[in-house]
Amino acid sequence: MSDAPARNPDHGVYLWRYLLVLLFTLVGVAAFSFWANPYRLFSPTFESAWNRIKPRPESNITTVKLLNAASAAPRALILGNSRAEIGFDPEHPGWGVLRGRVYNLAIPGAGIETVRDQFRALLDRVDVDTVVFAVDFQDFVLNAGRVSGESRDLDIDALRRKERVSALLTLTGARDSIRTIQASRTAYPASLRHDGFNPLFDYVPIARRDGYDVMFRQRLSETAANYLRGRKGLFPPGESDSSEFQAFRDVLRMARDHGIRLVVVTYPYHAQYYALFRELGLWSDFEQWKRLLLESVEENVAAGAVTVADHGFCDFAAVSAPATSVLEPTDASGASHWYWEAGHFKKALGDRLLAQLLDGGEQPDRDFGACLGSDTIDEWLLAQQQRLQEFAFADADALEQVRTALSRAHAATR
Repeated sequence: MSDAPARNPDHGVYLWRYLLVLLFTLVGVAAFSFWANPYRLFSPTFESAWNRIKPRPESNITTVKLLNAASAAPRALILGNSRAEIGFDPEHPGWGVLRGRVYNLAIPGAGIETVRDQFRALLDRVDVDTVVFAVDFQDFVLNAGRVSGESRDLDIDALRRKERVSALLTLTGARDSIRTIQASRTAYPASLRHDGFNPLFDYVPIARRDGYDVMFRQRLSETAANYLRGRKGLFPPGESDSSEFQAFRDVLRMARDHGIRLVVVTYPYHAQYYALFRELGLWSDFEQWKRLLLESVEENVAAGAVTVADHGFCDFAAVSAPATSVLEPTDASGASHWYWEAGHFKKALGDRLLAQLLDGGEQPDRDFGACLGSDTIDEWLLAQQQRLQEFAFADADALEQVRTALSRAHAATR
């Protein structure tokens, strides 16, 4: 046997080997993420069929869309939440000469204050000509905030640096890079187009599997529960204004100050939503909301603002033929031409809205929606009341679904 002493392990060598392996791994992951470019934050030099379709970001979609909009330098913007993101197509022919220079900046789950902050940040970088500003009743009537002077100043350069590092060196960036490759090999990917539009391909197999009737019922139950949980009212208790209306007026003012043509539109919900508002005792708030929006728009126009096609406020939250379309519960393939569920309309209905709204569109269909002034809104709102009553009488099943959803939501909150 050898009497030579045992050699102590060289921990320094092991540490260096570990650091080298870690370094090469990080470099490899960063190179892969740079090539996949899941958030379109790098030059598309290496774009191919493998990475052309980008996955829809999850945790950082608000920042990604702002950075992409700044890079695209659009002449027209679509502002709003998920309803606008999946419904209003920047490639619609009604955009005319602006087509190809339109970006859909609508953010899922975004409140009106987020819309305001992003719009302000972009105006420092982009020469915008036209804005379609879509507003949601729920953003104003649930948990209305008190007026304050607070707002977020977004530094686009700092955000871009942060997101680029995150894309290259974090697990989220690596995961979304892998999702980029998967998207090119998936028939219905959860993707985001280069112009910010969400085609919602991933909903197609869900609708085929579950059926639209199930999707409508699920959304209705979720919405009923949200309304029951939240504090309802256009203003906080004891107040006559809210942070949401303040942010809304800020967007109007910024557009006016920059000479931007802007039109405010309400979303074309399914009539189940209107029945829900009535059952919750919110119909008068719904009407007052529209009056207050119009009042702010007309005050902005009087101060020198310019509008789209001479329209400042257009109401598509109407009890129209598409909104009262009846579903066939047994048909899972294509029973709903206009809606995914009661709160989210399809591109087909968004196309119809844009055609009526933008220059060169079809003749106005006042059953579907109307651009209003202080001299026409009373008659319009009265007509909507009558149509809702007719809908409740003609489609008892839909009304019963609303009441059932509310009853279950009440029971769940006790």
